[in-house]
Amino acid sequence: MRNRSFVLLGMAAGVALALAATDPQIVFTGANARPAPAAKKYQLLEFFVGAFERVRTHYVEKPDDTKLVYSAINGMLSSLENSHFMDADAFRRHVCTGPGCPLPYGGVGVEITMVDGLAQVVSTLDDSPAAKARVMARDVIAEIDNEPIQNVPVYQVYDKLKGERGKEIRLKIMRPGRDKPVDIAFARDVVTMRPVRARTDSGDIGYIRIGQFHEATTEELKKALSDIAVQIEPERLKGFVLDLRNNPGGLLNQAVSVADAFLETGEIVSIRGRKTSANEHFLAKPGDLANGKPIIVVINAGTASAAEIVAGALKDNHRATVIGSRSFGKGSVSTVFPIGPGRGALVLTAGQLFYAVRPLDHRKRRSARHRSVTECPRGVKGRPQVGRQETRYIPILHPAGSEGRQGANASL
Repeated sequence: MRNRSFVLLGMAAGVALALAATDPQIVFTGANARPAPAAKKYQLLEFFVGAFERVRTHYVEKPDDTKLVYSAINGMLSSLENSHFMDADAFRRHVCTGPGCPLPYGGVGVEITMVDGLAQVVSTLDDSPAAKARVMARDVIAEIDNEPIQNVPVYQVYDKLKGERGKEIRLKIMRPGRDKPVDIAFARDVVTMRPVRARTDSGDIGYIRIGQFHEATTEELKKALSDIAVQIEPERLKGFVLDLRNNPGGLLNQAVSVADAFLETGEIVSIRGRKTSANEHFLAKPGDLANGKPIIVVINAGTASAAEIVAGALKDNHRATVIGSRSFGKGSVSTVFPIGPGRGALVLTAGQLFYAVRPLDHRKRRSARHRSVTECPRGVKGRPQVGRQETRYIPILHPAGSEGRQGANASL
């Protein structure tokens, strides 16, 4: 036991020395020198090791050291926005491609985010089991297969949603506006995603649906525009409808290139991190693939992150009209940091997204007129908080010919 303590203290000291080597503020100066930030970090590490040892020594049952450390890491990240830990297995599935990877598993097709320990649905993927079962954006998943999941790490929530293809899953949903929970049961299935779908409407409108931003989204968008150009002659084409509803986001570079496809000039988005060296500005390059034709962008509460970048860039550069309901308001960039072979990875918020004239996430601008509160559903502990939404009110409009097809999850 004592040797174990010395090993852990040695690890803490090693971390502190590593911090000292990389942080120029880690010094002691003068006869009455006070500990610089590194000394405080070292004291906090000692505090953690002491608590760790007390748990190992005095808890009624012998705990698993790995689970204790993983739980500590998860607890640390739970206090940070849009950040979480992936264990070694989850990280392996995240990065694995090609032969030797696990066979496709059964899933439900939802994107979730953790809000005060609650698993909130950002959106459902197109044609997924969850979408067919009418799981909706902003639903809070309280239970999975009769097991409460409050304060469960996000990667474990995803693991619980996965399972054998065809096996039933039961969700207890706390839905805003409902006093009682909603019980939903459906079968898991392999979730496939077509990032871009296109068709023509009324013989003179090009409809493009982007469901997610992954590596091939921009190329598939270009193909969709070419297909529409073949079906509708340029003089008959009145414009495009770009449907971004229930799009949870995806890759930043794809969002930038999709927005750039419709712009000739202007700023698309900028990223601001804690250090100025992390700041980036993304500007449009000449070449509007829609040839200046009018564009209507449709959004809803499930439009988040990368999809909001596209909608905001096209609106702020006066290239498109945005209609629908308020978007989710997720205005941050996450980066995956591996923490060693076989030890998993940290997913950390590395920067905040800004449009040309304002931050994408407006939670700090809490005017009475635009403040929107996400109430904690009844039966789930937690505190109300300001919702992650656009503060500007966007009226719900419907293009000509869309009558009778209203609703947050309807298709144009």
